[in-house]
Amino acid sequence: MSAICPHTERAPGFTLIEILVVLAIAGLLVGVTLPRLANVYASVERANQRRGILDEIEGLGYRAYMGGKPIVLASSSQNGKEPPENYPVGLPPGWKLTLAKPLKYSHQGICDGGTLVVTGPDQSQETFRLYPPLCRLDAVSGDTFVSSP
Repeated sequence: MSAICPHTERAPGFTLIEILVVLAIAGLLVGVTLPRLANVYASVERANQRRGILDEIEGLGYRAYMGGKPIVLASSSQNGKEPPENYPVGLPPGWKLTLAKPLKYSHQGICDGGTLVVTGPDQSQETFRLYPPLCRLDAVSGDTFVSSP
């Protein structure tokens, strides 16, 4: 009890200064984390695109077998041009595949093997070796890739 107001009790709740301090801290946290959120989204999108490309490459032998026609995978960009419409792998904008020699899949789904470099939109590169007859991807080196599942 107070000597000035003998019958007043302190009401439960927060003071204005406590609420302002909490709002200031919350504002700082949002200001620090929000710009990073866009980077996280871009990173996840890039990883999903990369995984889709690698899955398509690993499925080329099956596609050749099921279609009964051979498939040839060559470098996606030749002399700076975009890949042709009938390119066997759907590449998102900014992605590029580079092969020393074209990778050939027979109508039975068997490939002759080779080396493949995947270049991302940020110019990061990953090198894969494809061993015959199934041409499963085996990581050789890369900026962001550790191991093929």
